[in-house]
Amino acid sequence: RSSKPLPLLNLTKSGICFVSDKKFKSGDNVTVKIKIPGERSICLDVDIRWLNNNVPGEKFHVGAQIRPFGKGHNYNSYKVLEKLRELDNKYKDYDA
Repeated sequence: RSSKPLPLLNLTKSGICFVSDKKFKSGDNVTVKIKIPGERSICLDVDIRWLNNNVPGEKFHVGAQIRPFGKGHNYNSYKVLEKLRELDNKYKDYDA
C-alpha cells in the first residue's frame, strides 16, 4: 500500500523517527521508503515501537525499529545495510 511522502526526523543504525498523519499501532510491521536528495531510495522493513500524538496539526511522531538484516523475506537486505553504511560515512560530519 502506497502513502504520500512523510518527513523523516531521525535515522540511526537501529531505528527511524518520522512524522505521519496515520495512527500506527505499536507492533505494526511496515515498509518505509527513504528518499535522500541526490541518492537512490532505500526501502526498509521496520516495526513500529511508539507513537507521540503531542504534535500540532493532527500529526504523529512515529518511532520504529529497523528489522534485522539477513537473507529471506523476514529480513532487510544486506545491500540496504551496505547503502546505510555508505550514507553514514558520507554524511557523518553533516550537521542539519
